[in-house]
Amino acid sequence: MRRHFYIVVSGLALLVAGCGKDPVVKEIQEIRAEGQLQEARDKTIAALQDSPANMDLWLEFAGVAVDQTRASERENGPHTLNYLVEASLVCGTVYKAKHQNPNREWRDACRLCASEVTKQANTIQTTLAAQASSAQYFKQVLELQRGDVGRRDAEISAAQMVEDYRSNARTLLYQAVVVRRLIELLPEVSPGAATMLITQIETARDDWMRNLELAPDLTGPVQDRANHAVDKAFDLAAGDLQTVGYFILGTILDNGILE
Repeated sequence: MRRHFYIVVSGLALLVAGCGKDPVVKEIQEIRAEGQLQEARDKTIAALQDSPANMDLWLEFAGVAVDQTRASERENGPHTLNYLVEASLVCGTVYKAKHQNPNREWRDACRLCASEVTKQANTIQTTLAAQASSAQYFKQVLELQRGDVGRRDAEISAAQMVEDYRSNARTLLYQAVVVRRLIELLPEVSPGAATMLITQIETARDDWMRNLELAPDLTGPVQDRANHAVDKAFDLAAGDLQTVGYFILGTILDNGILE
Protein backbone atom coordinates (compact mmCIF):
# COMPACT_ATOMS: atom_id res chain seq x y z
CA MET A 1 0.00 0.00 0.00
CA ARG A 2 2.81 2.40 0.94
CA ARG A 3 4.65 1.61 -2.27
CA HIS A 4 1.49 2.25 -4.33
CA PHE A 5 0.97 5.54 -2.49
CA TYR A 6 4.59 6.55 -3.15
CA ILE A 7 4.28 5.81 -6.87
CA VAL A 8 1.04 7.81 -7.09
CA VAL A 9 2.52 10.78 -5.22
CA SER A 10 5.72 10.64 -7.27
CA GLY A 11 3.71 10.52 -10.44
CA LEU A 12 1.60 13.51 -9.41
CA ALA A 13 4.74 15.45 -8.51
CA LEU A 14 6.23 14.77 -11.92
CA LEU A 15 3.06 15.78 -13.69
CA VAL A 16 2.75 18.99 -11.68
CA ALA A 17 6.40 19.76 -12.39
CA GLY A 18 5.65 19.25 -16.06
CA CYS A 19 3.11 22.08 -16.22
CA GLY A 20 4.35 24.68 -18.66
CA LYS A 21 6.92 22.37 -20.23
CA ASP A 22 6.95 21.41 -23.89
CA PRO A 23 4.94 18.35 -24.98
CA VAL A 24 7.96 16.05 -25.33
CA VAL A 25 9.12 16.77 -21.79
CA LYS A 26 5.61 16.19 -20.47
CA GLU A 27 5.37 12.90 -22.32
CA ILE A 28 8.70 11.74 -20.89
CA GLN A 29 7.57 12.69 -17.39
CA GLU A 30 4.37 10.69 -17.82
CA ILE A 31 6.30 7.62 -19.04
CA ARG A 32 8.73 8.00 -16.15
CA ALA A 33 5.88 8.31 -13.65
CA GLU A 34 4.51 5.00 -14.94
CA GLY A 35 7.86 3.36 -14.19
CA GLN A 36 8.77 2.74 -17.83
CA LEU A 37 12.32 3.91 -17.29
CA GLN A 38 14.04 2.41 -20.32
CA GLU A 39 11.36 3.85 -22.59
CA ALA A 40 11.74 7.21 -20.85
CA ARG A 41 15.51 7.06 -21.33
CA ASP A 42 15.24 6.14 -25.01
CA LYS A 43 12.75 8.90 -25.67
CA THR A 44 14.85 11.46 -23.80
CA ILE A 45 17.99 10.55 -25.74
CA ALA A 46 16.10 10.68 -29.03
CA ALA A 47 14.72 14.11 -28.15
CA LEU A 48 18.17 15.36 -27.12
CA GLN A 49 19.59 14.29 -30.47
CA ASP A 50 17.16 16.73 -32.08
CA SER A 51 17.18 19.42 -29.37
CA PRO A 52 20.38 19.28 -27.30
CA ALA A 53 19.95 22.92 -26.25
CA ASN A 54 16.74 22.11 -24.37
CA MET A 55 17.94 22.09 -20.74
CA ASP A 56 14.53 20.84 -19.57
CA LEU A 57 15.31 17.68 -21.48
CA TRP A 58 18.68 17.44 -19.77
CA LEU A 59 16.96 17.87 -16.42
CA GLU A 60 14.68 14.99 -17.33
CA PHE A 61 17.64 12.92 -18.50
CA ALA A 62 19.26 13.34 -15.08
CA GLY A 63 16.03 12.44 -13.30
CA VAL A 64 15.55 9.30 -15.37
CA ALA A 65 19.18 8.30 -14.74
CA VAL A 66 18.64 8.65 -10.97
CA ASP A 67 15.49 6.52 -11.20
CA GLN A 68 17.40 3.93 -13.22
CA THR A 69 20.15 3.91 -10.59
CA ARG A 70 17.59 3.05 -7.93
CA ALA A 71 15.90 0.39 -10.04
CA SER A 72 19.19 -1.21 -11.04
CA GLU A 73 20.36 -1.27 -7.43
CA ARG A 74 17.18 -3.01 -6.29
CA GLU A 75 17.68 -5.69 -8.93
CA ASN A 76 21.46 -5.94 -8.41
CA GLY A 77 21.83 -4.86 -12.03
CA PRO A 78 25.22 -4.38 -13.69
CA HIS A 79 24.63 -0.77 -14.79
CA THR A 80 23.90 0.93 -11.46
CA LEU A 81 27.11 2.96 -11.43
CA ASN A 82 26.82 3.79 -15.12
CA TYR A 83 23.46 5.47 -14.58
CA LEU A 84 24.71 7.19 -11.45
CA VAL A 85 27.77 8.56 -13.23
CA GLU A 86 25.62 9.98 -16.05
CA ALA A 87 23.26 11.67 -13.60
CA SER A 88 26.16 13.00 -11.53
CA LEU A 89 27.98 14.31 -14.59
CA VAL A 90 24.97 16.33 -15.68
CA CYS A 91 23.91 17.48 -12.21
CA GLY A 92 27.42 18.14 -10.92
CA THR A 93 28.36 20.23 -13.94
CA VAL A 94 25.19 22.33 -13.75
CA TYR A 95 25.64 22.72 -9.98
CA LYS A 96 29.15 24.08 -10.47
CA ALA A 97 28.25 26.22 -13.49
CA LYS A 98 25.49 27.87 -11.46
CA HIS A 99 27.94 28.56 -8.62
CA GLN A 100 26.23 25.98 -6.40
CA ASN A 101 22.95 27.86 -6.63
CA PRO A 102 20.87 26.48 -9.53
CA ASN A 103 17.12 26.97 -9.77
CA ARG A 104 14.80 24.88 -7.64
CA GLU A 105 14.26 22.08 -10.15
CA TRP A 106 17.96 21.59 -10.76
CA ARG A 107 18.71 21.91 -7.05
CA ASP A 108 16.21 19.15 -6.29
CA ALA A 109 17.70 16.95 -9.02
CA CYS A 110 21.22 17.53 -7.68
CA ARG A 111 20.17 16.58 -4.16
CA LEU A 112 18.42 13.41 -5.31
CA CYS A 113 21.53 12.48 -7.24
CA ALA A 114 23.71 13.20 -4.20
CA SER A 115 21.51 10.90 -2.11
CA GLU A 116 22.10 8.05 -4.54
CA VAL A 117 25.84 8.73 -4.55
CA THR A 118 25.78 8.57 -0.76
CA LYS A 119 24.07 5.17 -0.92
CA GLN A 120 26.68 3.84 -3.30
CA ALA A 121 29.46 5.26 -1.14
CA ASN A 122 28.05 3.45 1.88
CA THR A 123 27.84 0.21 -0.10
CA ILE A 124 31.44 0.49 -1.25
CA GLN A 125 32.62 1.40 2.24
CA THR A 126 30.84 -1.66 3.66
CA THR A 127 32.40 -3.90 1.02
CA LEU A 128 35.88 -2.54 1.69
CA ALA A 129 35.46 -3.04 5.44
CA ALA A 130 34.10 -6.57 5.04
CA GLN A 131 36.93 -7.65 2.76
CA ALA A 132 39.54 -6.10 5.06
CA SER A 133 38.02 -7.89 8.03
CA SER A 134 38.00 -11.24 6.21
CA ALA A 135 41.63 -10.84 5.16
CA GLN A 136 42.67 -9.93 8.69
CA TYR A 137 40.81 -12.92 10.12
CA PHE A 138 42.42 -15.24 7.60
CA LYS A 139 45.89 -14.08 8.61
CA GLN A 140 45.03 -14.68 12.27
CA VAL A 141 43.77 -18.19 11.51
CA LEU A 142 47.01 -19.01 9.72
CA GLU A 143 49.02 -17.91 12.72
CA LEU A 144 46.92 -19.89 15.21
CA GLN A 145 46.53 -23.07 13.17
CA ARG A 146 50.04 -23.68 11.86
CA GLY A 147 50.61 -27.43 11.54
CA ASP A 148 46.95 -28.34 12.13
CA VAL A 149 46.28 -30.69 9.19
CA GLY A 150 42.57 -30.87 10.00
CA ARG A 151 42.19 -27.17 9.17
CA ARG A 152 43.96 -27.38 5.84
CA ASP A 153 40.83 -27.39 3.66
CA ALA A 154 39.39 -24.41 5.52
CA GLU A 155 42.65 -22.52 5.10
CA ILE A 156 42.75 -23.24 1.37
CA SER A 157 39.17 -22.01 1.01
CA ALA A 158 39.90 -18.84 2.98
CA ALA A 159 43.08 -18.26 1.01
CA GLN A 160 41.13 -18.52 -2.25
CA MET A 161 38.59 -16.00 -1.00
CA VAL A 162 41.29 -13.47 -0.17
CA GLU A 163 42.97 -14.11 -3.51
CA ASP A 164 39.65 -13.42 -5.24
CA TYR A 165 39.51 -10.10 -3.38
CA ARG A 166 42.98 -9.26 -4.64
CA SER A 167 42.10 -10.27 -8.20
CA ASN A 168 39.15 -7.87 -8.21
CA ALA A 169 40.87 -5.16 -6.19
CA ARG A 170 41.48 -2.85 -9.16
CA THR A 171 37.78 -2.65 -10.00
CA LEU A 172 36.64 -2.00 -6.42
CA LEU A 173 39.36 0.59 -5.80
CA TYR A 174 38.58 2.35 -9.07
CA GLN A 175 34.89 2.53 -8.16
CA ALA A 176 35.71 3.80 -4.68
CA VAL A 177 37.74 6.66 -6.13
CA VAL A 178 35.03 7.56 -8.65
CA VAL A 179 32.25 7.62 -6.05
CA ARG A 180 34.42 9.64 -3.66
CA ARG A 181 34.94 12.23 -6.40
CA LEU A 182 31.21 12.38 -7.18
CA ILE A 183 30.54 13.23 -3.53
CA GLU A 184 32.78 16.28 -3.91
CA LEU A 185 31.06 17.46 -7.08
CA LEU A 186 27.47 17.39 -5.79
CA PRO A 187 25.69 19.27 -2.99
CA GLU A 188 25.83 17.83 0.51
CA VAL A 189 22.89 15.73 1.61
CA SER A 190 23.20 17.39 5.01
CA PRO A 191 25.76 19.84 6.50
CA GLY A 192 29.09 18.14 7.08
CA ALA A 193 27.91 14.83 5.61
CA ALA A 194 30.25 14.92 2.61
CA THR A 195 33.39 15.47 4.70
CA MET A 196 32.44 12.69 7.09
CA LEU A 197 31.61 10.24 4.29
CA ILE A 198 34.82 10.96 2.39
CA THR A 199 36.84 10.39 5.57
CA GLN A 200 35.05 7.09 6.18
CA ILE A 201 35.69 5.88 2.64
CA GLU A 202 39.37 6.84 2.79
CA THR A 203 39.82 5.13 6.14
CA ALA A 204 38.10 1.96 4.91
CA ARG A 205 40.14 2.05 1.69
CA ASP A 206 43.46 2.39 3.52
CA ASP A 207 42.60 -0.41 5.95
CA TRP A 208 41.49 -2.59 3.02
CA MET A 209 44.69 -2.01 1.06
CA ARG A 210 46.79 -2.80 4.11
CA ASN A 211 44.98 -6.01 5.02
CA LEU A 212 44.92 -7.29 1.44
CA GLU A 213 48.61 -6.34 1.20
CA LEU A 214 48.09 -4.49 -2.05
CA ALA A 215 51.27 -3.01 -3.45
CA PRO A 216 51.53 0.75 -4.11
CA ASP A 217 52.51 0.06 -7.72
CA LEU A 218 49.05 -1.48 -8.16
CA THR A 219 46.92 0.94 -6.13
CA GLY A 220 48.63 4.15 -7.20
CA PRO A 221 48.05 3.85 -10.96
CA VAL A 222 44.44 2.72 -10.42
CA GLN A 223 43.64 5.78 -8.31
CA ASP A 224 45.44 8.10 -10.73
CA ARG A 225 43.50 6.65 -13.66
CA ALA A 226 40.16 7.05 -11.89
CA ASN A 227 40.88 10.66 -10.90
CA HIS A 228 42.02 11.49 -14.43
CA ALA A 229 38.88 9.97 -15.95
CA VAL A 230 36.60 11.98 -13.65
CA ASP A 231 38.53 15.21 -14.25
CA LYS A 232 38.48 14.74 -18.02
CA ALA A 233 34.75 13.96 -18.18
CA PHE A 234 33.75 16.91 -16.02
CA ASP A 235 36.08 19.28 -17.87
CA LEU A 236 34.53 18.26 -21.19
CA ALA A 237 30.99 18.66 -19.81
CA ALA A 238 31.84 22.07 -18.33
CA GLY A 239 33.38 23.04 -21.66
CA ASP A 240 30.12 22.18 -23.41
CA LEU A 241 28.16 24.51 -21.14
CA GLN A 242 30.70 27.30 -21.45
CA THR A 243 31.06 27.19 -25.24
CA VAL A 244 27.60 26.27 -26.57
CA GLY A 245 25.43 26.63 -23.47
CA TYR A 246 24.29 23.01 -23.29
CA PHE A 247 25.68 19.46 -23.18
CA ILE A 248 26.83 17.55 -26.23
CA LEU A 249 25.09 14.17 -25.98
CA GLY A 250 28.24 12.17 -26.68
CA THR A 251 30.05 13.93 -23.83
CA ILE A 252 27.58 12.45 -21.36
CA LEU A 253 26.85 9.05 -22.88
CA ASP A 254 30.50 8.31 -23.79
CA ASN A 255 31.97 9.93 -20.68
CA GLY A 256 34.71 7.31 -20.21
CA ILE A 257 34.64 7.44 -16.42
CA LEU A 258 33.94 3.79 -15.74
CA GLU A 259 36.27 1.13 -17.06
